[in-house]
Amino acid sequence: MGSVDVLEWIREGYLAGDPLRSALFVGSAFLTMPLQLLEVILGRPF
Repeated sequence: MGSVDVLEWIREGYLAGDPLRSALFVGSAFLTMPLQLLEVILGRPF
């Protein structure tokens, strides 16, 4: 299972209203948000 598959699985569960996968979706979004902000501030992709 690649990272893309995992993201797809979490997204499908989020859209379907699965509480566990919704929590994972929110948690991963919360964790990646600061990284994306840094990326924008520094002006370079990871």
